[in-house]
Amino acid sequence: MRRQVFPIACFAALVLLVCTTNQTLEVFTGPAVAHPAEHGAATAAPAAVVSDTIAWHEAASHVGQRRTVCGPVVDSKYASSSRGQPTFLNLGHPYPKPSRFTVVIWGRNRSKFSTGPERLRGTAICVNGLIEEYRGGPQIEVHDPFQIKTR
Repeated sequence: MRRQVFPIACFAALVLLVCTTNQTLEVFTGPAVAHPAEHGAATAAPAAVVSDTIAWHEAASHVGQRRTVCGPVVDSKYASSSRGQPTFLNLGHPYPKPSRFTVVIWGRNRSKFSTGPERLRGTAICVNGLIEEYRGGPQIEVHDPFQIKTR
């Protein structure tokens, strides 16, 4: 009986979440997995991810979440002589202001861009990805140009 009730209860909870929050829900599913207790091991369930667009100054309260962050690129730098050759796009405030939002593009991903990403300075962009915290500030690491859209 437990095996029949558990999937129904999970589905009902998911439907309730979507209906009460009135947000878009993207569900990533994988192959069916046996109940962990049957094999004596823990198994991760498919994750549900809510995709929202937020302003750059709201990103600090969404660390650990996947979001689309939008704002003006006020400062940019290609640190070609630094380890990993990162490109930094700062939204909202320039470096070193701690309240800025930073987009990081590592050197290994620069070749995927048709022009240097630092040329986005002065434009408004939206960037999609996992918001992480680095030295007290929010950032998204970009692996592909499709993560960035100009507005």
